[in-house]
Amino acid sequence: MRIHLAGHLANTEMEESVRLEHDKHLISYAHTGETNSIPKVVADLRPRLIVDSGAFTAFTCGKTIKPQDYTHWALDFKKRWEHKMSFLGFMNLDVIGDQDETWKNQEMIEALGLNPIPIVTFGADLRHLERALGYEYFALGGLVPYATKKAKLRAWLDKCFQIIVTKFKRTGVMPKVHLLGITSDWALKRYPCYSSDSSSWVKCLRFGGAEAAGIEKIPRYKESDAAMFATTHALRSEIKKFQKMEQEATKLWASRGIVFD
Repeated sequence: MRIHLAGHLANTEMEESVRLEHDKHLISYAHTGETNSIPKVVADLRPRLIVDSGAFTAFTCGKTIKPQDYTHWALDFKKRWEHKMSFLGFMNLDVIGDQDETWKNQEMIEALGLNPIPIVTFGADLRHLERALGYEYFALGGLVPYATKKAKLRAWLDKCFQIIVTKFKRTGVMPKVHLLGITSDWALKRYPCYSSDSSSWVKCLRFGGAEAAGIEKIPRYKESDAAMFATTHALRSEIKKFQKMEQEATKLWASRGIVFD
């Protein structure tokens, strides 16, 4: 089980400090596309990196991402950075609410020379999942809006993983599934996913609370060094929480007979 840290830290010093603690990341084309770069310290770790198209971000902001632009950027990014990574993958440019158009983007991007990770979005007809099972690695997306609607999310994921696990029992090979934006403990213990991602580790920067660090509210010290120390401690505690979740989920699914490479 691999949990990728998503989200961006504006403070470069803090970014380099805390990311040394973890080697799995997810970045968004919607946020990174202008620079075509990543923090040097991340690359120096030979990390596992997934690039998301940022389709959901663009959708919520009323912007449009063209598959050609995303692909050309991704191919250049791959050329520049792949040798620095233990793994580099790119998510397909999904079309929110339209799985057929999402597959058209998949086909277009593949024709341009990139092999993106397919995405099947929440609520899509399960025939699309059957198609995704033709790939070694695919993602289930559009899940974040339903993160607080556990019953709805669980009902759809149950149907998906019933099909996924059936294939595993038939072939002996467990498909690699990424849950986009979902790292809830109940989900990781209920579904044998290969990877997932979360930006909740940086919520202390927005709201000040740092539950993993045992801090209800991060003090806003006048001295910048003290503020940096408190926030960095909170972020590192969040990273350790996710690392523990990774380990526990990996052991749990191994005990159930599912082991990935």
